Amino acid sequence: MLVRCSGAKRDAVIDRLFDHQSEWAFTANPLFHLKQQVKATGMSEADFDACLKNQALYDAVRKMHDDAAANLDVKSTPTFFVDGVELTGEHALDKIDEILPPGMK
Repeated sequence: MLVRCSGAKRDAVIDRLFDHQSEWAFTANPLFHLKQQVKATGMSEADFDACLKNQALYDAVRKMHDDAAANLDVKSTPTFFVDGVELTGEHALDKIDEILPPGMK
């Protein structure tokens, strides 16, 4: 949800959340630490709070999750489908290159 609310700073938020995951995801108060990380990308505290209270956005993200689980049997994040091959977890780009047909590299 926070990435979707970040507009032009989308890539910065994604990078920050992955790069600092251990600082917010595995703590006693993850929401506090998550807010600190997203604020470091320029999102205001008010925008952070408004984003997480956006029920329509939550419903849309939840629907995507449920559809992926039901229709594609996705069980974890990240999951990528590359040329029909499912990759779960983190993979280096060379692993994806191995799967891609020559014309798609």
